[in-house]
Amino acid sequence: MDENARQNDESEKCKMKKQFDERNHAKPSNIEIGNYVLRKTDRKENKLTPAYEPNPYNVMNKKGSMITATNGEKVVTRNSSKFKKVNRPPIHNDDEIEEQFENIIPSNIQDQPPSSGTEQQSTIPQQSERPVRQKHVPKYLEDYVR
Repeated sequence: MDENARQNDESEKCKMKKQFDERNHAKPSNIEIGNYVLRKTDRKENKLTPAYEPNPYNVMNKKGSMITATNGEKVVTRNSSKFKKVNRPPIHNDDEIEEQFENIIPSNIQDQPPSSGTEQQSTIPQQSERPVRQKHVPKYLEDYVR
């Protein structure tokens, strides 16, 4: 008798959960272990305060809807609704940025000394800082001498 009551209770709870999730358009979290996420700020001081912290966190553990993430300095455990998935890993310092650009720009171009004026160089037109409007004297003032 006791086992029958437990089974009925469990089936009813599952049915209620399913109806609640349907009614509230609940969807499962797509955040997995190893993903990078942004953490929602706890308090917004004013309307210019960003909604998410700028430094991404790395997901270490996931248990149900609870996510544990770290950004190297601190470890936080929050509900999955407090995180937003980011598709790219963080760039921490300028050395990593320089390494990425070194891979893009061939080393023979980087190491070339500036060429002398005797060689023919491709001319790149230099643009002024801002375009300047041509000013004309109005027609009715053309007769006057300045």
